[in-house]
Amino acid sequence: MKQVAVLYDSQPIRTACFSPNNGEYFVLGTNSKSLKFCRMSPNLIGGDNGFNTSEDGIEVIYEQMDHHNGSIYCVDWSRTSRLVATGSNDKMIKILVTPNFEENEKADWVKEAKEMELKGHKAIVRTVCFNPIDPTVLLSGGLMENDVKVWDTETGQNVANL
Repeated sequence: MKQVAVLYDSQPIRTACFSPNNGEYFVLGTNSKSLKFCRMSPNLIGGDNGFNTSEDGIEVIYEQMDHHNGSIYCVDWSRTSRLVATGSNDKMIKILVTPNFEENEKADWVKEAKEMELKGHKAIVRTVCFNPIDPTVLLSGGLMENDVKVWDTETGQNVANL
């Protein structure tokens, strides 16, 4: 195994998730409270071992600074690639509705991205996970909590605790 590309941040990168539609896009959550949407150079994808070396590397296509009021601990991308959920030590979940950048790389993120906050955890949100069949359903868990919360991402409501 060998390193094929590197992306740095001013603080530790805590979480990462590939877009479910292809291996070209991924999202990173950091201790700097930043959410970074990245594109891997097509030269890095493919080949016998899954990667080829390239000078191009990784491009940050959109960065949302101060996405949370604390470090981002977890991230998940819905199967539609339009919803990204993040959890943080600010006890919140944020759902970002992204523009359809996979079809239009010139998407205007500032105008098109929409955000929803989900509140209900008592401590650090340690995990978020979209339902693979129904992307309107999100599960989340928090530090020192003994239940899993079920969220409706269309209304922002906590609909059940498991």
